[in-house]
Amino acid sequence: MSHLVPNIAQFQYHKEELAAFIHFGPNTFHNVEWGEHYGNMSVKDVFPLKSKVDVEPLMATLQEAGFKR
Repeated sequence: MSHLVPNIAQFQYHKEELAAFIHFGPNTFHNVEWGEHYGNMSVKDVFPLKSKVDVEPLMATLQEAGFKR
């Protein structure tokens, strides 16, 4: 029977416990998966961001919940 031992980086990652991944891009607006194309759409139509996105509330919530990564 072999015993697997994590390396230092793996151990540190698991000590931190929580990691969040937030993905925000054109697919958010079009309900498509990566690899699907947008045909003849202009850049403004593909990514119709009309105002600045305020991520501070989301970041504060993640921090309060204990996410470190």
